[in-house]
Amino acid sequence: MKCHPEEELLYAEAEQVMRHLLDAGHEAYIVGGSVRDRLLGRPIGDIDIATSALPEQVTALFRRVVPTGLAHGTVTVVMDHYTYEVTTFRKESAYEDHRRPEEVEFIDDLEEDLRRRDFTINAMALDIEGRLRDPFGGRDDLERRLIRCVGDPETRFREDALRMLRGVRFASLLGGRIAKSTWRALLRQRETLGYVAMERVRDELWKLTAGADPARGWAMLARSGLLRYAKEPLGALAGPAPDGWPRLLCALGSVAGPELRFAALLLGLAAGEAEAKRIVQALRFSGAQQDAVLGVLRAEARLAAGG
Repeated sequence: MKCHPEEELLYAEAEQVMRHLLDAGHEAYIVGGSVRDRLLGRPIGDIDIATSALPEQVTALFRRVVPTGLAHGTVTVVMDHYTYEVTTFRKESAYEDHRRPEEVEFIDDLEEDLRRRDFTINAMALDIEGRLRDPFGGRDDLERRLIRCVGDPETRFREDALRMLRGVRFASLLGGRIAKSTWRALLRQRETLGYVAMERVRDELWKLTAGADPARGWAMLARSGLLRYAKEPLGALAGPAPDGWPRLLCALGSVAGPELRFAALLLGLAAGEAEAKRIVQALRFSGAQQDAVLGVLRAEARLAAGG
C-alpha cells in the first residue's frame, strides 16, 4: 500500500499483521480513523485492523499479544516498532447504558461489522492491496465534508451518546456540516449526554478545542445546546448571550494551543476563577492543564484590575 514516507514502517508492519492473518485463511482489513485520514491526506499515528479471526485465533498466530479487550474481540498485536489493535468482526446488541453493548456476537461479515460504526466517514475499510470497501458512501460524504450516521441516527446516538460530541468535532475538523437527519436526531437525543462520563466528554472537548477550527466547533455546540444536558457544571459552557458569540469565537481563533483556547473560552463566558476551577476539575483536567488554564484567567484578572 502506498503511503507517506514517514508512515512507511507503520504500514509495513500493518501489512505483516494482515498477511499473517490472510495466510492463515482469515480476512483482514484496515479500518477506522486511519482510513478516513489517509483519504484526507492527514498524518496517521496508529492503525486498527478488523478480521474474521476469533480472538483466540489471533492470539495463537502472533508471538506477542496483549488481551486488551477480549470480551469485545480485541487483542493488541505487538510488532517490532508499532502495536496494532486487531478486532474480530462483530455485531452488537442493545446499549442499555448509552455507552457499551450488553452483548457482542462475533461474525465473519465485514459489511455487517462496518454497519455498527458511528459515521459513514468512519465506516470504510482498506484491504492489503489498498482497495477501498465503502458500503455506506463514506468517501462521498468525506468529499462533501458531510457528517452522516450509519443507518438510523437516533439508534446510533442512543447506543453511545458521546457520538453527538464526536459528530460536532468531525464537522469542525473537516470544515463541514452535519447531515440534516443526523442533526435532527442529535437534537432529539441530546438529553442522553448526561449519561456520559466526564472523562469521555473532556477528551472530545479537548480534541475539538485543539483542532484547526475550534470556533466552528464551539459555535456548533452552542447552536445544538448539547452541553446544557451534560453533567454539571458543564452547562456553563453552553454559550453566552447571542451578542457575545462574535467576540468569543474571534478569541478562540486568535490563540494557539488548547490550554489558551480553553482559557479564552472561559473568559468569553465570563467565568470567574471559582467557576472556572469547578469546570476544569469536573472535567478531570490534569494538574498541569488546570494550572495553565487558571493561570491565564488569573493574569487576565490582574490586568483588568490594573495590576
